[in-house]
Formats: sequence, C-alpha cells, structure tokens
Amino acid sequence: MKKAFLLLTALIFTAGLLSAKGGLMAGTGKTKYIQTKWFDIIYPEESRETAFRLAESCDSIYEKLCEQYSSPWINENGGGKPQFRMPVVITAQAENFNAYYTLYNFNHIVLYDTLPEESMAVFSESLENTFLHELTHAVSFNTTFTPLRNAMNFFGDALNIGGGLTITTFFSEGASVAEESKNGEGRTNDGYYLHMVRQAKAQDTFPDYSDVTGSRDIYPSTGTSYGFGGAFSEYLQKKYGMQKYADFWAESINHLHISYRGAFEKVYGITMKEAWRDFEESIELPEVKKSAVEEDGVSDFFIEEYGTSSKNRYGRRFTNISVTEKGIFFLEETGSSVWFAEKTKNGFKEPHKLFTKVYIDSIKASKDGNFIAAAYYNINNPNIKSEIFVYDVNRKKFLYINETSLRSPCLIKTDDGYILSAVKIQGQKNSIKNYRLNKKGKFDFINEKFIPDKSLVFSITDAGNGKAAFVLKEKLIWSICRTDFLNDSTVEKYTLPDEEIRVRNLSSSKDDELVFSWTKKDTFPRKGKLTINEEASFILDEKDISGGIYFPAETENGKTVFSSYTVNGYDLLIRSEKFPSKKEAAVKSEEELFTEKKAEVIFNEELLFREKNYNAPYHSEGTFIPLASASLLTLKNEDLTSVMEESNNLLLGATWMINNPWDSDYFTLSGGFDPFTLTAALSLEFSGSAPTGVYSYSESPSVFFYEDGFLNASNIFTASLAFNVGNYSSLSFTESNIFFFGKITSIPEDSIAKNIKDCIVFDSNHWYDENLVSAVFSTIHRTGCGTFEAAGIALSANYHTIFCGALGNEASLFDEPDFAAYLFKDRKFYHNLYPEISIRLPKLIPIDCNYGLTYNFPVGLSASLTGTVSSFIKANATAVIFGKEIQKGVSFMPLYLNRFYITGGYLIDVKNSNGNFEIKNTPKNFMNIMNLKNQQYLHAGVTLDFAINTGMLSRVIHSLEATFAYNIKEKQAAYGLSYHYGM
Repeated sequence: MKKAFLLLTALIFTAGLLSAKGGLMAGTGKTKYIQTKWFDIIYPEESRETAFRLAESCDSIYEKLCEQYSSPWINENGGGKPQFRMPVVITAQAENFNAYYTLYNFNHIVLYDTLPEESMAVFSESLENTFLHELTHAVSFNTTFTPLRNAMNFFGDALNIGGGLTITTFFSEGASVAEESKNGEGRTNDGYYLHMVRQAKAQDTFPDYSDVTGSRDIYPSTGTSYGFGGAFSEYLQKKYGMQKYADFWAESINHLHISYRGAFEKVYGITMKEAWRDFEESIELPEVKKSAVEEDGVSDFFIEEYGTSSKNRYGRRFTNISVTEKGIFFLEETGSSVWFAEKTKNGFKEPHKLFTKVYIDSIKASKDGNFIAAAYYNINNPNIKSEIFVYDVNRKKFLYINETSLRSPCLIKTDDGYILSAVKIQGQKNSIKNYRLNKKGKFDFINEKFIPDKSLVFSITDAGNGKAAFVLKEKLIWSICRTDFLNDSTVEKYTLPDEEIRVRNLSSSKDDELVFSWTKKDTFPRKGKLTINEEASFILDEKDISGGIYFPAETENGKTVFSSYTVNGYDLLIRSEKFPSKKEAAVKSEEELFTEKKAEVIFNEELLFREKNYNAPYHSEGTFIPLASASLLTLKNEDLTSVMEESNNLLLGATWMINNPWDSDYFTLSGGFDPFTLTAALSLEFSGSAPTGVYSYSESPSVFFYEDGFLNASNIFTASLAFNVGNYSSLSFTESNIFFFGKITSIPEDSIAKNIKDCIVFDSNHWYDENLVSAVFSTIHRTGCGTFEAAGIALSANYHTIFCGALGNEASLFDEPDFAAYLFKDRKFYHNLYPEISIRLPKLIPIDCNYGLTYNFPVGLSASLTGTVSSFIKANATAVIFGKEIQKGVSFMPLYLNRFYITGGYLIDVKNSNGNFEIKNTPKNFMNIMNLKNQQYLHAGVTLDFAINTGMLSRVIHSLEATFAYNIKEKQAAYGLSYHYGM
C-alpha cells in the first residue's frame, strides 16, 4: 500500500507539472493569444504590448519570405505562399536576449521579450528582425513539394527528414543571418560581426567549409556557423541569385542527400570546395600583420619583451578592461574570473585573480578602484534572470541588489559617495535606474530615467565630476551622451561624425575623456576617443591592426590597454599612442532624452477585438510514428547496484508525441507488438524541464502482455532540483524510482530476439521497488579554456532502497522463497546510506599549455563507500596524459574530428558483501580491510571524439575509445573498444 501511495503521489505531481505553466512561461500571469492570418501569438499579460506590435507585421514578413524561397517545381499550386499556420510564443521571463525556431513536435517560434546586449545591437528594430531571423528558419526548412507537405501534415512537421539529414547549422543560421541583413542592417553589415571571418583570413587560419558546420564544441563553438554561414550565404545570394539559393534549399529538403555537398553540387554545378575558395578570395582585408604584436608600438600585456605570453597563447578571453587609480581590472571569461594588476611607477604588477563567479557577463571598476560593478546571469530560477552586484575590493565583500532585468552597471563617484546606475530592461523598453550606495552596503533607490522607444543605452561609465556617460543607439544612429542623473534634466549628445560608425565598450579613466571601440562595415574594430571641453572633438584611429581594438582603456602615461580578438580568444595587449588618428570636431547638442514615466500604449483596436484568453496547451498538432517503443524491466545477470535494468523494445505499432508551444512539457503515447518476443506493450511518458536546468522530471509507465495474458507493468520516475550556491558552487537533489509488478524476466546477453515466455525467471507475480535519493554539493567549475580544465570537489550523500515481495500475500511479503531469496539471501530488503566524492584538478604540472594542446596532466578522482551491494570502497584516479584539439572536418566524407586524447589511471575495488545499512559497519570494515578481497587495475585509454558532419547529426558528439586494463594482483591484461554518444 505504501508503494502504491508513492506511485499515485508521483503521478499526481507529474500531472500537476503538465497542467501548470512551466519552463519559459513559469511565473507569468494570465496568458492570451492573438490570431492573425498565419500565426497564433501566445503571450502573458506582461508581453501584451510586444505581442500587439508583432501582430501588425508578422503576416507580411511571412508572405514576403515565402516568395523568396519559392521554387516552381516545388509548389504546384502557385508556389511562394505560406503553407501552414504556426504558434509564436512571447515570454518576458527569460532575461537574456534569445529566440528559437523548432519543428519538434510542430513548427513554432519562441521569442524572448527583452532587448539585445551590445554585441547584438545590429537592428533598428530588434523585435521584428529577430522574428524575421527565426521565421527564415521555418520557411527555409519547409520548402517542401506537395507530397512531402501532405505527409508532414499527417505524420507531423518533425518528418522533415531532408532537413535533418542534410542541413547543418552552417546553412540554417547562414540563411537567417543573410536574410536579416538584406535591408542594410543585421550582422553581415556590422564590422564587429564580420571581424571573425576577416581575422581568420588575416591570420592565415581560414577554415575549410567542413570546419564550420556546427560540430565544433570549443570556443567559439557554433558561433563559427553564424559568422561564416551568414557571410557565405550572402555571397551565394549576391553572386548566383536568390532563386538558385532557394532551389538549393528545396533540393536539400525534398531529396535525401547523404550530405549537403551533394545537394549543393547538383544545384550550383560546382563543388563546395570551389565555391568556398571563391568565397575566401572575395573577402577584402586591410593591410594588417598576422598578429597585433607584430605592429609597431603593440606588445603583450603580460611580458615586456617581444612575443606572446603563455596566457595569451593559451586561448583565454580577456575582456571588460577598467583602468583605475589602483591599477587595471579585467574579466577572464573562460574561467568566469575577475583579475587585478596593481599599478607601479613603471607599469603594473603581475595580475592576480580577485574572485570567480559563474555566468558573470560584464564588469566595470570605479575610478578609484575601490569597487567593481558587475552584471551576471542568475540561473536559480526556471528562467535566466539578469542581475547585478557590487564587489567591495578592500573588504572582499559582495553587495547585491534585489532586482532583476538589470544590465551594464556602473558606479559613479560623487561628493556624497557612490551612485550605482544600471540599464533596466522591461520587454521592448529600457530605462536607467539609479541607486545610492549607503554606509551599510545597501542600495537606496533614487530615480528611474525612461528611454524613448527604439532607442537603447549601453556602456554606462563614470565621466568624472559626478556625471555619467553612455552609448546611445537610436535605431542605427550612434552617439555618446553625458549627463548628471541626479541633477540634470538634459543630456549632452555627441553624434559620431559618420552615420555608419557603430560603437561599443565605452570607458573613462580621466575626467572629460571617453575612450571606446568603433567600427564601420569595411574596417576592423578601432579605438576612438572623445575629449569634452570647450572644443569637444573625436579622435578616431585611421589604421587597422590585426585582432582589432576591443575594450580600450587608457593609462596615466597615455598607453592603451585593450583586447585583441583572435580566432581562439581575446588577447590582452597594450599599445603606445603613436598610431595614426584623425581629429574631428564633435557636434554637441542638448536634448530632453529621458522621461519620468513610461509612454502610454495605444493598442490597435482591430487586434484588441481578436485578443482571446489562452486556456489550453497547443496540443492540436504532434508527431505520429508508425512504430512503438516501450521499456521492459528485466533482471540483471550480475549483482550490481541496481537489480533491474531497462531495455528499450522497438515494436510494430504507433507512437504519438506532443508538447506545449514553449517546450516545457512533453507527452508520448506508444503502443505496439513485438513479433520476435511475442509481446504487446502500451507505454506513456511525461517529461519536462526548466530552461536553466533548475528542475527536470520524467515519468514513464509501461505495461506488457504476452500470449498467456498480463506479463508485467512498471513505472520509472526521475526528478531533479539544482541551485547555484555562492559564486561557483551548486547544490542538487535527484530522485529516481523504479516500480515493478508482474512476472520477472531475464534476457540472455547473447539473445537478440527470443520468445519472452522462455525468459520468465519467476512465474508468479512479484512487486519490486527501487529508490535512490541523492544530494550533491559541488564546487567543481571551469577554470580556463581547456576541455579538461576544471577544479573543485563534489560530495554526495545517497540513500538507496530496494523492496520486493510476492503479490497478494502481504502477510509474508518477505518470505517468498524465490525472488526475495535470490536478491537478498538472508535479508528481507536492502537499504543503505553511502557517500561519494569527486575531485577535479586542472593540472598537476603548473604550466599553461599552448592553445589546443593538453600536456599539464588534468586529473579527476572519484571514490564511493559501500556504494554497491558488493563493494566496500571503490576509487578511481584518471589523468589526461595528452590531448589535442583537432576541430576539423574531413573533406572526402561527412566526418568531423573534435579531439584526440590519451588517459591513464589507477582503480581499486575493495570487495565486501554488504548487509543492510552497511555504512554503520564502516569502522569495523576499515579495521578488517586487510582481510577484504580487492581488485587493483592500471588502466589507459585512447579516445577520439567526432561527429557525423551533416544535418542534425553534426550536433551530436560521438566517442570511440580503445582501452587497456592490467589486473595487478592477477597479472592479467584486458583490452576493449567502447563507443558512446551524447548531445
């Protein structure tokens, strides 16, 4: 009865999660939708204004896109028109700028109702262009001829086999980036975005087309697909025309090509290799050296002599530079850490780490160097929250402000102390919120300055004398502004001398002098400077250097510390002020930029009439598969931690899969018959998770029948909760439960298919329940850019129980002579509380490796105490002896090689037949440890990580490992070959 109650509780809990608004809609108010000609726009009350704005233009954007992607031989009914409706979900709960399209289990788009960060400020209107980007995915992936479209209407949109088999991230993101840029905006018209492609050519490291498909799994990861894919797609469209490009998509989607190269060659008549070579030759570069340190006056920040330091060679990303009275502060992104280099008479001391905080996004130190204002992403919610804090450098203390949706914080020194200013994002609007830092380390709200629609504020900085400066973007016109947030009602605006200039990374180390990074479409990022006096002027670099100028900050002696982008990271460099520059007068104007309250919204009356309450999940569409799958629980052949194991059976039958439009919860119904084992099965699955991973759950009940009737039924339930604790620690809880009743079977290992009747071990009906509850505290976190570079310790406590008995005889549940005796011998049931520990060391040899290599021996150690019913202590230590990042596609076949590495280690397993709650006997077992049998092994492995370099397969990493183990006591060697894969 107890187990039945627990199962019922689990089912009720799961049903509650399914009916609630979870995931991206968790915490939202009343949900509504507007039905346009082609879309159902679903939104909570807080995104109502955004939804109405999108509803006015979404249909025309869709119809125009379909015209571009039409092919005469695809749509016999006059192609170039939309073929289906789809939902669009808008949510303000996620506070990081993002959006996505997916066809699983039906075509739909999800938009995050927030504004872009500095790096994505490439549109005059972010909402419409972000929607255009995602809609391009939907249209390009659905360039289907009529028979395929009819099949997809029946089986579901996920039937898009051509898209899944052929199109990689390189082409899918390339199409969308090229489309968003056709009106002169977007990423291919932005010098910062184009820098990735140009820098690769400048460094003589231009990749092959097979290197940027989406399989790369180290920095910049799939960013190469956007960078090179967008530029290449634009190149194809301009050289060969949009019709040819649309034909390529139609060929890829409708005909089953093993690789995108076959579809490309058939449509364009040339190979990808030839087209890629022509594309590379078309890229124009300024005259720059291969490396910035080869330029006169430029040197590595970490070493005085000519050359590149190990820190910069390692592939780290040094950004967010602040020059202060005390020295230089900067962010090292690969290890999520803030560093400080103290000022001396002749320069700076060796930098050292101040603190680490995962998911830190930006920092800016106060001018006196006493505080650091930082923005970070808080993942202790179902959705990412953008928050800020202040770090007291002298007291080594973190000061938090209890508010979300804040970015770009800066501390402004005034006569009365410090003012904390930050950008507040609310949907498609932004404002500046100001707080006073009081003597108790708390923040007192002062005021809020609202920014006009379609204008954005970035890079707030202390301009001296109690004033703040910031970058203002009005549609695509950039300017630098200065004001006193407390006393001024007007803003001094200094418009850039060229409307094509785009600006980032504003900073100030001297009063009335502002330094920034700027670019135009045809330049690398350069340094700019605004001096504010009676004759305000801009001083702009006239010369490009390799790597460009990012996050520039001036020192007292007139030098500039800056970040230089390479294909592997951001180097930290320093240069003199002998570079050619041009001085131009800055046109100043005074404007009433801010308002004291939000502008009143006037909603479209026609759309108001269409607005309706959204009361049910969007479950009218799903995926139908003419096969079934069910999990059969069978008895293990060995006495391991778990007694029953799950085997997935593929059956003749049918499966129906559905989910809600914001992808938080999934439901699968499957039923069918296995002609080999002569079993029939019915299974369900409920599952879901939060975008941040703060929770996840899965509930999978199954029931099996055989020729004599009922065979068995089972339920597998898992759930987890995880939270960040402190700066880089985490606390997680997991629960996994297997509940079974019926006849118990065991499938022989050498049997592929066998009548299940011959596999029944215990013919009478039994019940079985296994439960594992775990709590884990971990400080393991990444410390650098290396694949194996992590540090910390993880401690877990696990409570494991196994109960079983014969059905219908509760008085003698544990007296059943067969199954219970088989499992537990003289025990009625098994339960144990046991600890585990894991330790990660980023390197045993105290050196930094050159980029892409590992030879400093990263180590992982793990150990458990009474973790299985047959072991007292099990411990393993493994070191990476050598690793090489390949990150390259194979030209003659669709294969991408990620990395190769060699490991070696030692394992010991001290055997013990553990009784109930064996942990209590730990002292006694330690006293008797010399009498316990043990097995000791030296082991080694050679591993190759790779991907199938086409379609969606390019996103799945596979591992092939050759292993060697030597049993020290028995002096025996064993060899093996293993394979596994995962996203």
